Amino acid sequence: MKVLFISITPVYDIEERGIYTDLLRCFIKDGHSLTVVSPKMAKFTTPKHYENVTFDYVNVGSLTKVHPIKKIINYFFFTQKLRKTVRQSSVQYDLVLYSTPPIQLTSVLKVLRQQQSKAVFYLMLKDIFPQNAVDLNMIPTKGLMSFLYRYYNKMELRLYQLSDYIGVMSPANKTYLLNRYQNLSSKVELLPNAIDLTSSPIITSDKITVRNQYGLPVDKVISVFGGNIGKPQGIDFILDVIKDHEEVDNSFLLFVGNGTEYDKLSSFIFSNNIKKAQCFPQLSKKEFDELLYHCDIGLLFLDYRFTFPNFPSRILSYFEFSKPVLAATDDATDIKDVLQQYQTGKWVMSRSPETFITDLKSLVEDESLRNQLGKNARHYLEQYWTVDKAYLTILSHL
Repeated sequence: MKVLFISITPVYDIEERGIYTDLLRCFIKDGHSLTVVSPKMAKFTTPKHYENVTFDYVNVGSLTKVHPIKKIINYFFFTQKLRKTVRQSSVQYDLVLYSTPPIQLTSVLKVLRQQQSKAVFYLMLKDIFPQNAVDLNMIPTKGLMSFLYRYYNKMELRLYQLSDYIGVMSPANKTYLLNRYQNLSSKVELLPNAIDLTSSPIITSDKITVRNQYGLPVDKVISVFGGNIGKPQGIDFILDVIKDHEEVDNSFLLFVGNGTEYDKLSSFIFSNNIKKAQCFPQLSKKEFDELLYHCDIGLLFLDYRFTFPNFPSRILSYFEFSKPVLAATDDATDIKDVLQQYQTGKWVMSRSPETFITDLKSLVEDESLRNQLGKNARHYLEQYWTVDKAYLTILSHL
């Protein structure tokens, strides 16, 4: 079987750990041939050679974690060049695999649909745009600029129409989508974010060495957030938490990542002389895994205004290393159900820093509670979020 995977982030090494590369390895191990189309940015890494794997790169600027205006411009050029790339290809695929973001792939998929009449088109739905931008008041639904919302809304619907199947991350995702588009019921199915546990790293370093390496306290309970630090994370709430956290004993907050709000976070910590929190730029997957292993609690943040049930993939890393999760999110996401019903962590609405601090204290002060929640988290991951299950879900349509 021939598989085409379209990615908005550069893919150079199929062996790298991640929700997409873990899935792609399943196809390769089963003997399928794979073509990966992804951006080629300024810092280009020569891809590793794999049998039955072809890498095709599109020259473009960064498509993630940049200013929204720049992102829109780069998406435009990416899709223009990508359309040209697919038109020039004569390969006939059995499966075309892609994810959102971006919905801007619609024009590319339209071309592919004309060329790949026998292929199954599978959308892995990771967010719903433009609704997520509407929730954060980035795109108006009324007034002079509302044409943007109408334009993107039509593009969103067209994307769903062009897809044969739509894999969503959670039951709340499925309910949300079908409430908006009842005619998609035959297409929509659960496809949770998943990872390959057989490739989990074996950590041999000791806690004191690693914490000293990053200048972190060796005798405190460290809660770590890893990932995008942007508007979706509700930066003002995070800053309030950091400020109130200064009064919490035996606790330290760590933020690792990048994004449009990283500088705001870093400046706040510096200018307010914060003693019990720190932030680092994004680390490699290997480096972050080692650091996370020697921390105690995983943190998730989402802006309280979201009406679309986001489900951040970062929770997979926390569960993989048996870390209890403290999540401060909107009320729409069903992450809270996983944390509360399966006793894998704690959840609060991201409007009350005081409540967040109270729940954090309960975890910091009770090591046995942390250990039990962490064990439950690992068990849940093994039961529901392994990549072989996601692979078989997709393969069942071929």
